[in-house]
Amino acid sequence: MASYIKMLFDFSKSVFANADIDQLLPVIQDLVLQETGAERCQIALFSSNGQTILDRVRVRDNVKDDPANRKISSKVISAVVESNEVVVSPNAMIDRRFHDGTAKKDIINTVIAQQLLSIACAPLIYKEQTFGVIYIDNRTEEGIFNKDTGTLLKGLADLMSDALVKSLERTLKRRKEAETLQAQIRELREEVDRLKGYDKIVGNSPAMKKVYEQIERSREHDFNVLITGETGTGKERFARACHNLSPRSGKPLVTVNCAALPANLIESELFGHIKGAFTGAISNKTGRFELADGGAVFLDEIGDLPLESQAKLLRVLQEGEIQRIGESKIIKVDVRFISATNRDLRKAVADGEFREDLYYRLTEGITLTLPPLRERGDDVILIANHILEELNNDYQKNVSGMTDEACALLLKYDYPGNVRDLRRIIKNAYIYTDTDQIDVHDLQPAMEADYIADELEAHDGYDYISDAVARQIYQAHLPEEYQSEAFIEAYVADMDEFDSPGQVDPIRQFHDRVTLSIRDAADIPLKVALKAVSMAFERNYIIQKLMDASGKIVTAHKEAGIDKKTMIEKIKSHGLKREWYVD
Repeated sequence: MASYIKMLFDFSKSVFANADIDQLLPVIQDLVLQETGAERCQIALFSSNGQTILDRVRVRDNVKDDPANRKISSKVISAVVESNEVVVSPNAMIDRRFHDGTAKKDIINTVIAQQLLSIACAPLIYKEQTFGVIYIDNRTEEGIFNKDTGTLLKGLADLMSDALVKSLERTLKRRKEAETLQAQIRELREEVDRLKGYDKIVGNSPAMKKVYEQIERSREHDFNVLITGETGTGKERFARACHNLSPRSGKPLVTVNCAALPANLIESELFGHIKGAFTGAISNKTGRFELADGGAVFLDEIGDLPLESQAKLLRVLQEGEIQRIGESKIIKVDVRFISATNRDLRKAVADGEFREDLYYRLTEGITLTLPPLRERGDDVILIANHILEELNNDYQKNVSGMTDEACALLLKYDYPGNVRDLRRIIKNAYIYTDTDQIDVHDLQPAMEADYIADELEAHDGYDYISDAVARQIYQAHLPEEYQSEAFIEAYVADMDEFDSPGQVDPIRQFHDRVTLSIRDAADIPLKVALKAVSMAFERNYIIQKLMDASGKIVTAHKEAGIDKKTMIEKIKSHGLKREWYVD
């Protein structure tokens, strides 16, 4: 009894010292394990409708703490809740209460399956309502629990019930306050996004105006939206614009990248799951559709969604219902669908890779087809200047714009990666430029090597090279006395006056032999013309070999039939930038 009184005294101190239930429960359980000799102690709390709202199991220090040792007999606990009485058994394996004709079959099976010996369980009662239990057991020793153990548990349960309820209320209140704060933060962020509207989208070309018109048509309605376009065209930004300009703008827009989710986790992410639904489901999880309730869900790369998941997505579209994995309960959700893909869904349907019925559901609303950057004309320059403004803000550098020649070069480029590709080019040029304006020679290193090859091929083979490429060749091949930046700048700018007129001819001859059409260069000596064409061919040949080898010199030099040292020398002599190759 002295020990029992000491335990209650220690417990009362713990109640005042540990107001949060997450701190309080381990203290209670450790005291019980110490005083009773139990292997395991469980405290479980239930809601008024019988749902488990808290379930904590703690084991003695000498017991291996693994999932198997945390599996407690829920059937015995249910019997205690139903009867509101303390249960104590020195050996449950032979206890008649668990094996005679009045015992329920599932209780008998549980006792046998878990090889339960000593067990004791007391209800937690608050205002005449059972709201939980405190359970202990020992599976290796029989007879260690007796009537005194039941008295101890009952007294402890009576003492702790009020404290547990108050602690739980405080904990739940704090959690709700935290959730409310987070919800307010999310709402503020969403409000900011709503007010921004189109401000993250740059472009005023005829192709873009058609897209804006379609978004405006859906502004006052709840149509689903399918956004198609090549990679890098900004599908996610347009999805956010569709949401921000819709009646649901005050509600969340939840994004799901269908291509990035592992196949075995897609349904758990979309629909959620309950604790124990599958291996690793250690707690309940709310799915993305449920999180988006009242708002919208953005399904990026929907063309990569597995067929099995497509069937379940179709049900959400049709019925507005979901089921968490492992749960039979139907949950109604009110969600607007905004989807995006860079795939041809019609072809995917024909190939059996995408459900036809889902395709029709997705396309019965608004379909936005985003134009590739190469079809947006002067938008390229608008976007480039917008990127420069962002870079200036981020890096505290002042690059005011681009030269006319640089703009002309940007408008000629094909942009295989669309806006993402343009951003890469502008950022690279921004890093390396030494002036307040980006020029052609700043842009060229970051552009794809095949652009240079295409440019050469477009002018009768290798008889024409742009000023940007010629500049690099000048620096590599002009006689040393004519390599000063002043001469090159003057010549590229097509200036006719130099400090020393006598120095004009060598530079002019060099320019002629690399930029003039062969048909227009009949007055150039054959030896000089052949050298110029040969030099241009060699440069293009080295570029092509590097492209074929993904920039790897160790592979390119073998394909070219020359040693690595010679390859490196030629790369440097032709002025190829470091970004084009790797050692």
